[in-house]
Amino acid sequence: MASLFGSTPTRPLVLHSPQARISIPVPASPLSAWVASEVLAQDFHDARAGLDEEVAAPVELEEGAEPAPASNEPQVKLLARFLAFVADKQSTQQSSELGQVLLATYERFNELFLSTINIHSLVQSFEPEARTEILTAYYHGFAAARAFDANVKVAHTSALLEAAKKGDAELYALFGGQGVNEVNRLDSASPCKVREC
Repeated sequence: MASLFGSTPTRPLVLHSPQARISIPVPASPLSAWVASEVLAQDFHDARAGLDEEVAAPVELEEGAEPAPASNEPQVKLLARFLAFVADKQSTQQSSELGQVLLATYERFNELFLSTINIHSLVQSFEPEARTEILTAYYHGFAAARAFDANVKVAHTSALLEAAKKGDAELYALFGGQGVNEVNRLDSASPCKVREC
């Protein structure tokens, strides 16, 4: 994924929790964007004080047992929470500096976690509460980033929608309570019209 900031120099903004540490390259120029990122990070850490989970004690393995692979869930949650935090701030305060931090955070999330898989595949093995929190934060961050800069793209487009555009798949609408004998197909020539099969 190409950087949204091109060749603009960046500085690392470091986020941390008891379980994770992440750095986000934030534009160093203008200086006000860097200062805004530092203030946001401090506000974020202050807001999260006492809310983040403590590091669990290591589990003793039985003899000959293989340790489970390390999960990136703590890093994903930390960055998703910060993304939602910045998106909330940008929605209420709307400044260019906050927008730059939002774009940097969104780009970093995509770079670290979504370079080869989509957001739903990333969180499928996480606990349901974490899944919901991360998906909500990601799409909230995407919407806020898109509102700030119309050129922002989603990391991975829907495979189903792409196949439907190419004609390799058809979209159907099922309306609750009507049963499977009342399947309607969406007309590809006019997506607003529904015709019966």
